[in-house]
Parts: sequence; C-alpha cells; structure tokens
Amino acid sequence: MPGKIKIELAKKAVGRGSSGLYFVDDILRNKNGGTDRAFSRSWYILLSFNFELILKAILILENISNVEKEILNSIKSHDLDSLSKSIAVESLQKYGISDIKKEVNNSFISYIIKMSEDRGNIIIEDLIDIRYDFEKDKLRNQDPNEIDRIKNEIKLLLLVVDEINKIVWSTPPAQVPSK
Repeated sequence: MPGKIKIELAKKAVGRGSSGLYFVDDILRNKNGGTDRAFSRSWYILLSFNFELILKAILILENISNVEKEILNSIKSHDLDSLSKSIAVESLQKYGISDIKKEVNNSFISYIIKMSEDRGNIIIEDLIDIRYDFEKDKLRNQDPNEIDRIKNEIKLLLLVVDEINKIVWSTPPAQVPSK
C-alpha cells in the first residue's frame, strides 16, 4: 500500500494529467478529420505533457522510496522511454499498459504506448522534440484520421487514469502511514 506522500503526489499528478486530457477531448469533440497543421502541434504538446504526468503518477506510486525529495528527483526526466524502463513490466500492466517503446520517424521522436488486453496503441510525441521541431527542416507525416485517433487515444489514457484513481482515492486513511 503506497504511503501518504506517494498518494498525495500521485493525486496531484494524475489530477493535472487527466484534466488536461479532458481539455483536449473537449476541444476535439466537434472536430473530425486528419492532420490540421495549425492545431496538431498544440494537441501533441498537450497530450505529451499530460501523458507524462500520468506516467509520473505511476512512477510515484511504484517508487521504492517514501521520501518526497527522492521520489521527485527520480521523475525529473521528460524521456518517456527511460522513465518507463524504471517501472517493472508487471507494474505497468497493473495500470493497463503493456509496453512503451521509443520510435523515430522522419527524424521525429514519438512513443508507442501499447495498451494491455489488445486495446490498441497510443502515439505520444516527445515533449522536447515537439516543442523544438521548428529547428528541423522536415514536417511530421500527415494522418488522415488524426483527430479520431487522438479522441480514441484519450479514451484509452483515461482507462489508465481510472486504474490510478482506484489506488489513490480508495486508500483508507487509517492505512496511509505518515512521513
């Protein structure tokens, strides 16, 4: 059972991450179609940032340390591949994720999040890469189903949020040790 520090930190991370997903979902609710170069970059930044928070909520809960400073230092990276490698496969599966793989396509970095039970994959752009993509002389590949794909990916990510919330909101206070 995670301690009080872990529960509180994970609540903050997953709360911020899920609210960001709901924000993007709300924006996309009445949109359909493919790549919209004017907006896609912003959606990718928001999805990347919010997935990172969700992954960090898992890292916090699964961290061996109960010391806040040590926990926070262990999650300082934006590299989702290296962050995910610090979580046991069984722990990721507990939250509905079976694998996270780094992929480079047309010189752009993305992460393929494979969901458990063959629910599908989620494509998350690298946060640093997407923010500084203006430095490259290339454009991301167009996706004729981008908006529908992102809407589905948000639904899948919210399943991960649900698994985290089961832990952080159901821990009885009597079982939550203090510092």
